[in-house]
Amino acid sequence: MASREPRKKPEVKKHPVTGGPCRTLAALARWIDRTGFALLMPHKSIPLPSLFEAIRGKDGGHPFRPWTKDSDIMWEMKEELPKNHLAYYGAIWGGKPGFCAVEMLPCLMKLWGCPPGPEGFRTAYREGGLSYDANRIGEALIRNGPINTYALRKRVGIAPNTFKRALSELQGKLLIAKCGTEMIAKIWEAAVVDMSARIFPSAHVEARTISFMAARESAIEVMRECAPGMGAKQMARLLRVGVDPSA
Repeated sequence: MASREPRKKPEVKKHPVTGGPCRTLAALARWIDRTGFALLMPHKSIPLPSLFEAIRGKDGGHPFRPWTKDSDIMWEMKEELPKNHLAYYGAIWGGKPGFCAVEMLPCLMKLWGCPPGPEGFRTAYREGGLSYDANRIGEALIRNGPINTYALRKRVGIAPNTFKRALSELQGKLLIAKCGTEMIAKIWEAAVVDMSARIFPSAHVEARTISFMAARESAIEVMRECAPGMGAKQMARLLRVGVDPSA
């Protein structure tokens, strides 16, 4: 009997990177604005376009195999874009790092239950939507303003793993945002974070004015444009909404 070849997983189409390489901060900011949603680097299981592909000007590739000038640019721009408030950056796409355009941020805030205003986290905590440790971090940020995560953990006084989970929880609701980096003891860089309402105040204001359904429709439309071959279930998981019956 002839041996059967292993079944190949069908490749999911995504919007091709067009317009040539984008290697400056301004060009990449415009690319994210046009794209809406993006990963930092390509990932087989999430067919969103990536910053690395935009820098290369073509699909595919891996930033670390080998390390190239494009890898240097990617590493620099993943810090410069949020530092200059040109995009939201975090592990927001299925736990993978990526970006959301400022224009689309109100939609995700509405969909992901981000309470409005710098002190909105207190409402989430009172209603049982935020853990005790995440609330403590929020209180520390309200008191101290932008602060690097190393100093923030020391100030709050919780264990590293607990701190990491609580920080991810706040980021998952878009309550906090990265806004730079700081060198720690001249050895390594720590992310600087603050309440997202202080970094993207207009996004919080706009999120109050749109309905959940309007936010959902806009986000799905942008996601379809980014990854036209993405299945409805995966799209629903990434956007954390119900499956679109028209998909």
